[in-house]
Amino acid sequence: MQKDLAKTLRRIAEQGPGAFYSGELADLLTAEMKIGGGFMTKDDLAAYRAKERKPIHGTYRGYDVYGPPPPSSGGIAVVEMLNILEGFDLRKLGAGSADVRHVMAEAMRRTYADRARFVGDPDFVKVPDFLTSKDHASRWAIAIDLSRSTSSDSLAKDIPLTNEGSDTTHFSIVRRRRDGRFEHLHAGR
Repeated sequence: MQKDLAKTLRRIAEQGPGAFYSGELADLLTAEMKIGGGFMTKDDLAAYRAKERKPIHGTYRGYDVYGPPPPSSGGIAVVEMLNILEGFDLRKLGAGSADVRHVMAEAMRRTYADRARFVGDPDFVKVPDFLTSKDHASRWAIAIDLSRSTSSDSLAKDIPLTNEGSDTTHFSIVRRRRDGRFEHLHAGR
């Protein structure tokens, strides 16, 4: 059980977002950052302004699929992968079969190439809408050969590789609105 996390979430629920960006939680967070060699300060937290963005939406075989918007790549990636998989009769290929796993790997390979090529922080880059379109996925699906794998290099010749480090600093908050629908609030990165 994570008692500190539970206390933190309870405090934010009771006191609102300000509880995270100032006061005791900000003190605790910046103290932990200092111990770990981080550089975030209490002033950084106080100056931060959350950006609300519209969630990614797609469909998969009649089901609505929602995910976090950029700068997270997760929502776009899940919708794009599902769109590619929709082009295959997975039941006919056999649940858990080598063919289904192959198609899944190929869908992921193509999606991650698109992610590297196009997805970034929308404050700095224009993320194209076509990434979650059925037409785009269908072009990727047609190119999948069930008899052989595609080399990732062949899909990403134009993508320069850089050393990005090993840390993730993005988090998201999702809440239920009064009308019962869910709303994604991008809370930080």
